Amino acid sequence: MVTTIKLGDLVRTTSGKHYTVTAVRGRKGFHLTPLGPGRATSALRVDLVRSAQLLRFYNLIRLGRRRLLTLRLHEPARSAFILAREALQAAQERIDDSRAELRYAGEVLRNNANIFENETGGPLDA
Repeated sequence: MVTTIKLGDLVRTTSGKHYTVTAVRGRKGFHLTPLGPGRATSALRVDLVRSAQLLRFYNLIRLGRRRLLTLRLHEPARSAFILAREALQAAQERIDDSRAELRYAGEVLRNNANIFENETGGPLDA
């Protein structure tokens, strides 16, 4: 299966380091930014680790859980979980992430929806 690398994707270089794609240069390769401290670099060959949509999904889940469990902000948490569901749907449409990864992300969303219902006493889709 051929995978199209897009802006914002998390990739692994042949050296094994993880980077975020900041520019796609066609035949010249990719411009990459490290996840932590370090220098930006370029690479001709990279492997997809997670798509930008799936990264956004996990960031929104993290945000929703923080708003719900730490800050007790129910409506902002609901908004974050709904946006996370939309990001997961976008990732499923792109199909570049593995099926197992997408299945696991679906379980994460269901589990967090259950936590939301237990904490607030109401459904996520109200």
